[in-house]
Amino acid sequence: LLKELSAKAGERERKARELVEQEALLSAKVSNWQSKLDTLRLELEERDSELSHLKEERSAVKERLRRAQASLDSLQKENEIQREVEARLVKERERTEQRISALHQEALELDEAIEKINNSLDQLEAEISLREKRVKARKEILDRVKEEYEQARESLGLGVNKETDLKHESKYVERLLGRISDSRSRLEQELIKVEERLAQVVKASERKAYQREMEAERLRNLDETIETIRFELEELEEKRNTATQQLRDREVMLSKVRSRLGSLETLAENFEGFKLGVRSIMKAKDLELRQRGRILGLVADIISVDPKYEQAVEAVLSDKLQYIIVQTHEDGKVAVDYLKTKAKGRSSFIPIKELNGNGARAHQVSGGPKLRDLVTVPQAFKDLVDALLGDTVVVEDLDQALAKWKENGRNQCLVTLEGDMVDERGIISGGRTAR
Repeated sequence: LLKELSAKAGERERKARELVEQEALLSAKVSNWQSKLDTLRLELEERDSELSHLKEERSAVKERLRRAQASLDSLQKENEIQREVEARLVKERERTEQRISALHQEALELDEAIEKINNSLDQLEAEISLREKRVKARKEILDRVKEEYEQARESLGLGVNKETDLKHESKYVERLLGRISDSRSRLEQELIKVEERLAQVVKASERKAYQREMEAERLRNLDETIETIRFELEELEEKRNTATQQLRDREVMLSKVRSRLGSLETLAENFEGFKLGVRSIMKAKDLELRQRGRILGLVADIISVDPKYEQAVEAVLSDKLQYIIVQTHEDGKVAVDYLKTKAKGRSSFIPIKELNGNGARAHQVSGGPKLRDLVTVPQAFKDLVDALLGDTVVVEDLDQALAKWKENGRNQCLVTLEGDMVDERGIISGGRTAR
């Protein structure tokens, strides 16, 4: 019996030593696991820091995307206006060139008309000169005939004896005088006609001279008009060149903006900066909820706000901006099960049809706008955003927020334009992260 007891005691002592050794091994393993746990905690903190940084980058990317889109829209409108202005300038230049061509043609026609008038005046002056020479010659003939007639009469008075001899000459002279008288009458009539014609020519010449003066004045006006139009054309050409250069600069800028926009859209499509769970759900092609359209999007996607209030909205909503909107609780449960099965992170889901909460408060701060009234959302998501923002009031700065909270703002959240916040419990949140 003693031997049996000694054997049992030895066995128990051996087992005790084994247990001590096992305990030491387990302690070493626990220490190892504790060390690994600490390492994982540090990694988790680093990941949280990286996640926070990515969230900030995502917000910055979203803002740059919005600004880039606004800039792109503005550039497109400016390009359209630039093209319209250029088209109008081209048409105006064509009309001006046509007008100048017409004015040149009209000036040529006026020169031809003036040349014809000058030729006509030269012909009239030559004809007048010819008529004057004819009248002068006939007057000289008439004077010679008169002189001969007087000489004949004197000869008749010298003697009667010569009367018979002179009868024939007298008759001849009478006939000659008759012809001379007829010729004189005709010459006088022609002289009258020539004088009348000369008067008409003088009047016509005066009219032509007046017309020449008018045409010359008109030509001077046309020259001034052409010079003015040429000056306007030069100005239009300078404007066109300036507009063309501006258009090229805008096209280069537009190309850069489009390139940047493409990069930002790629980041947005890949949900860079979001939590792993959010990325997993929003990019899951094998999730039936997405195929059936039960995933409605993110809270960040449905909210539009003036840049002045962006920091306030981000401060109040914070991680809620990454909440995924679904139709019902059941849809949220299916999404959670999917994340658990795939081990793809965590996420929060808002059931739009079963949401409870309207943000009403018993005490409200006066003198500041409600944050929910400063955001723009589709009507279908209005109640959701009202529930998330509640009766949060926007104030100018943190001093004003604290003063209003102490005065009558308890049980109500106050947020500044820079994103500093005093919540319903009086907890202050704020600061600024490095970009």
